[in-house]
Amino acid sequence: MDERDMVLKNRILEIKTGSTLFGLLTPTSDTDYSGIFLPNKEYVFGFRKCENVSLSIKNKLENNKNSQFAIDRDFFEFRKFIKLALDNNPSILELLFVNEENIEFINEFGRELLNKAVLFPHKGLKERFIGYSSSQKKKMIIKKDHYLDLEKAELILNKIINEGDDKLLLPQCTHYDNFERIFKIKKQTDNHYRIGERSLIKNQTVKRALSEIQKIIGEATNRKEFIKKNGYCTKFASHMIRLLLEGIELLETGKLVFPLQNKKELMEIKTGKWNLQDVLDYSKELEDKVNQMKKTSDLPFKPRMAEIEKYMIEVLEKWIYTK
Repeated sequence: MDERDMVLKNRILEIKTGSTLFGLLTPTSDTDYSGIFLPNKEYVFGFRKCENVSLSIKNKLENNKNSQFAIDRDFFEFRKFIKLALDNNPSILELLFVNEENIEFINEFGRELLNKAVLFPHKGLKERFIGYSSSQKKKMIIKKDHYLDLEKAELILNKIINEGDDKLLLPQCTHYDNFERIFKIKKQTDNHYRIGERSLIKNQTVKRALSEIQKIIGEATNRKEFIKKNGYCTKFASHMIRLLLEGIELLETGKLVFPLQNKKELMEIKTGKWNLQDVLDYSKELEDKVNQMKKTSDLPFKPRMAEIEKYMIEVLEKWIYTK
């Protein structure tokens, strides 16, 4: 059986995720889906392994963004999902607390999993949610001058490709106009060029470097005016704040409620109504609160491994022996 067929036949839960789940939809928002499936017996007892399956439909625009016809639809094998949930991966914990309106499909196994949701959060989530939030912060700050440098780098590489060979290595392009002004290095032994706040491996082809730069630009294209006005990417800023707010809610209550209770202020950030300093000040305030709440939270210090493992084995036995 094809693994895609196995997913569709054996899925136990599929939900709408992202902006739809959070209550942060805008006219340009995509609808993303995530789900969980149980494995066939050969994937339990045999040599086969299948942890993730994508049923996504790819449809890209010229700026490398998804078109309105693109659908992100990704599934986790049950045991893989359990492991990630035990590790308190933020995007996984969110799925466990989905509201009924965003459930696309569910059966008895999926319902049982959602009923076990409160077993998964533990105090280790503090490091996870702060870590994921910090990664969003790094992506968030794209200053106006640095964004313009990326655009100039794209123009230079396009010119090199049009005039020469896309297999040229970057160090072979120093004679092109403005190359050394945009592709900066401190010393010849450095392994990376700097473009604004971004680094690019030196010893790669022009074609590959252009693809990397276009990916960075593509992530920010829909928010270019916000970047030029405020000096930051509002999408990543809203993710950063959302993750910290979710961490606080989990440490305080042991669960998440969707749509998010703070969706009004998150939408203001997402649509560029906050300036960069206000966003950074708020993130520092929330991060301090997450750190403090780890000390006072009633959540266990470690995952409830024995209880969750027992549940996982019971599900697999029931699934395999009654199939």
